[in-house]
Amino acid sequence: LIIEQAIIPVLSQKNMHVSDVAAQSLAIHLLIASERIKNNHIITLRNESQIALLQKDEYSVAEMIAKHAESVFQIRFPTSEICYLTQHILGKRHYESNIDDYKIQSMNDQEVLLLVNKMLRSIFDHTKIDFFYDRDLKKDLILHMIPFIDRMKNNLTIHNPILDDIKKKYSFAFELSAIGCSVVGKYLKTAISEDEISYFALHFILALERRKEIDTPVNILIICSTGRATSQLLAYQIKKKFASSINTIKIIEYYMLDTIDIYSYDYA
Repeated sequence: LIIEQAIIPVLSQKNMHVSDVAAQSLAIHLLIASERIKNNHIITLRNESQIALLQKDEYSVAEMIAKHAESVFQIRFPTSEICYLTQHILGKRHYESNIDDYKIQSMNDQEVLLLVNKMLRSIFDHTKIDFFYDRDLKKDLILHMIPFIDRMKNNLTIHNPILDDIKKKYSFAFELSAIGCSVVGKYLKTAISEDEISYFALHFILALERRKEIDTPVNILIICSTGRATSQLLAYQIKKKFASSINTIKIIEYYMLDTIDIYSYDYA
């Protein structure tokens, strides 16, 4: 990305260091922010929050990055959007220094880690897909969760101009994100919009692509207890969603279970 290439020199000039993951995250933020601004969906912050962010050293960094984005996208970043970018940079700098060991230094850190783990646990409980060992995903979610929590607690709304594309082209990633966001919404006692869900979905899209590269095809055993038609429908739906990840799917009646080597299957 052209915009990503511009972020690194600015950060280096200001003697700030972030990982490639964080730089990519900032680039994605700028791309989507640019679409928002073009469509006049401008972020609005509380006056006291904006004043506080204007005082931060990171504001000058955000301003330089925004100026480059303005020349690339032929738009003007309003002060509120630059402050919002500042908030992203602040959060990423704080967590980048601690994230490898997931150190907890404050109640805010604890809440971020708690919510990320709740998301991944809920997804595992619903789908049996284990993302706990995907360190890149966990890092992405932690970095994303910081400004997200602030938006939720301050009743800020955010628009994702590519929401419909995500729902159409990456429906499974969106579904995973919705499962995870459901438990987060209950914890924060707030409804989470589809726009917010779609932002989280971006991280699951990348995680699923990584899994494709390393996963070996699995063997699935479906034990029929409610009628063969139901089991066949389930098998069809699984094949449709995970065709490239499946070696075999076998359907058996419940009474045949003792005749099957269940350990030769990855999922039953």
